[in-house]
Amino acid sequence: MNNEVREKVWGIFNKYYDEADMETTLARTLSEIGVNSLNLIKFIVSIEEEFDLEVEDEFLDIAQYEVVGDIFTAIEKMVC
Repeated sequence: MNNEVREKVWGIFNKYYDEADMETTLARTLSEIGVNSLNLIKFIVSIEEEFDLEVEDEFLDIAQYEVVGDIFTAIEKMVC
């Protein structure tokens, strides 16, 4: 993920989760920072709006993400 995209995604992520350090947060589990299905969908909708894209339903299934970095990887595939 290029730095500009990563910074935009991180900024949106922090609107929902308020984490201080990106690198540490990317390795944390979703449950450690309180990610649930509802706020994941809100986050994804914000990504859609920011990057003017439509996220496929398969990316909305929280069960496929173990750590925060998994979400960022999925977003990278959508955006780039």
